[in-house]
Formats: sequence, C-alpha cells, structure tokens
Amino acid sequence: MKYLLTLALAIPAIMATPAPAADKTASREVQACACINAEGKTTVNGYCGYIRGRAERVDGGELCYPSDKYSDYMPEYFTADFCKGYYPGYNDRICKTKTVCPLIGDSWVPC
Repeated sequence: MKYLLTLALAIPAIMATPAPAADKTASREVQACACINAEGKTTVNGYCGYIRGRAERVDGGELCYPSDKYSDYMPEYFTADFCKGYYPGYNDRICKTKTVCPLIGDSWVPC
C-alpha cells in the first residue's frame, strides 16, 4: 500500500518535468539532400529513415537531414547515380544547408 501511495505522489512531479529543449548555442550546419526530378519535385520516400535521417517537407517536396552525428553523410548517399536507380524519373540530387541543434545525447533536431 505504501508503494502505491508513493507512486501516486510521484506521478504529478514526473508529469510536471519540462521536456528537453534543443541547445541552440551548440548548433551546426549539415547537408540535407534529396533526389529531384525535371519539374523540381524532391523525394526521399522511405529511404531517409533507413539511413538514419529525418525527412522534412520543404517547398512541395522533402529533404533528408542527419538525425545524429553518426548519420552526417547525406551527400555521399544521395548521388545522381543513386537517384536514377532508386527513384525512376528523379535523375539528380539536391542538397541544401540546414542548421540543427543537439537534443538528447547525439540526436539532432532543427533549430
């Protein structure tokens, strides 16, 4: 019975704990990449998560940016040859610079 009371008293304190916030002072720039077609539409369609990236909607398409310091290799994966073979009709790649901030451990989120 004591344990149940202790748990009941601890739950509000746990729920009131603020969520972790991104550390903007430790921001860094990374490359966010995608495959692009002749109309200018981009896609990462499922592949981004497979290579430990995070997809983000940008200008009618998606870009894949690294989700942590171990996945900071997007330009090496998204090449024109890869795009032609993996996404028919998307014959080139596009990369843009994105600013990310550390969240928990080695995880990165947009600043």
